[in-house]
Amino acid sequence: VSLTNNQAVGNGAGLYSHDADLTVADLHVEGNSAQGMGGGVYLQGCGLTTTEGVVVTGNAADSGGGLYAYYCHSTLEGWQITHNTGASRAGGVYVNYGEGRFTNWRVTGNTSDGNGGGLQLYYFDGDLDHALIAGNSAAAYGGGIYVGSYAYPRIYDSFIAGNTATNGGAGLHVAQSHPYLEQVSVVGNTTPGIAGGMWAGNYSDLDLMGVIVSHNQAPGGGGGIAVGNSTSVD
Repeated sequence: VSLTNNQAVGNGAGLYSHDADLTVADLHVEGNSAQGMGGGVYLQGCGLTTTEGVVVTGNAADSGGGLYAYYCHSTLEGWQITHNTGASRAGGVYVNYGEGRFTNWRVTGNTSDGNGGGLQLYYFDGDLDHALIAGNSAAAYGGGIYVGSYAYPRIYDSFIAGNTATNGGAGLHVAQSHPYLEQVSVVGNTTPGIAGGMWAGNYSDLDLMGVIVSHNQAPGGGGGIAVGNSTSVD
């Protein structure tokens, strides 16, 4: 199925799903534009299961240029989310509440004019494994991934590489959340601000197991990891 060059004044220009349970394979979503959320795909209150062969590229929205998921419980495998744009936040993916497992994702070349160039995870309790989060950019924080508002993501066997953020937390930015990272490489991310690799603050807990943080840059301080505001790193 190809969903291309559609427009929406509201949400979900390419695919809009509300309170539905879907199983999707071989989906191509490209060049769609929404003035609201989810330029490519918008999911609300639903369950979605996908297998390999989902491409979401070149879409635009105010939030979640590629994908916006709200109160969803989804198993999404093999997504390529590339070159999408979020005017306010989350160029690639915005997950707001919900649970799920995202496997074998490639989130690359997405842009946000706010936070979360690649992904923005709010109130999310789920898994991201075998993912490549690379070459994304944010005009504020979290070029690769922005984790906020009491989110509990678990990230396994993944690469967060070559992302940029203007203000800080180029690879990963964590605020008021408790992410767990295992066998994750955070490499070559850059910011002119603070925290090239990872920033964690605002009463967060950052749990790291077998994590490599290397060749990141931040002239403002914390080239690898910066921590503040009553935050713990284990």
